[in-house]
Amino acid sequence: YCEGVFLLDKKTGTLSRYDIWDEDTFRKEIESGSIITISPTPDGRFLVFARKTYILDPETRHCRQFTSEPSISPTHLCFWKDSDAYARGGTGLYRLNLKDLKIYQVNGIENTPVYSAALYNDELYYASNKGLFKRKLDCEHSHRVGTHLLKHVTNLTTDEAGYLWIASDGAIFRHDGRSFIAYDESDGLIRSEILCG
Repeated sequence: YCEGVFLLDKKTGTLSRYDIWDEDTFRKEIESGSIITISPTPDGRFLVFARKTYILDPETRHCRQFTSEPSISPTHLCFWKDSDAYARGGTGLYRLNLKDLKIYQVNGIENTPVYSAALYNDELYYASNKGLFKRKLDCEHSHRVGTHLLKHVTNLTTDEAGYLWIASDGAIFRHDGRSFIAYDESDGLIRSEILCG
């Protein structure tokens, strides 16, 4: 929430502020204008994305900050691999090491916003206004996928059946690693609503 972290009482429907920072840090976070998002970790803690990135232990309310270069600013969790979190923010894709609390950029310096990312067939796929890109996690180079079909990609997700789903330019695509199947207006989808995928 844009004014901090809150707990929702499901019985009464009321919100109460959940203080995880000292007042000075809280003011800096709120005045930065960053929207605060929270994602659970597999071990019961929470990643807190704000002006900076934190790990929160809800049992102790201990909140520690990740270390990173000043320009690194993840905002949304994308997926987990092993014990590392992968997040996006601005034009970057980042690996968050939960053991040493360090953040590493994984997609090099590219001047295009990253809208979504997914791990599919042990490869990193990410969506941008220039299309769909993929790369090996340990490789420095990305290349476009489906260049004749996918131009402006807004959302990616995987399913249990082994497909990658892609929201792009008025259609939703299903990808099996080789070919793409399009679901578009002919399937009853409304073009202006698909981009929210």
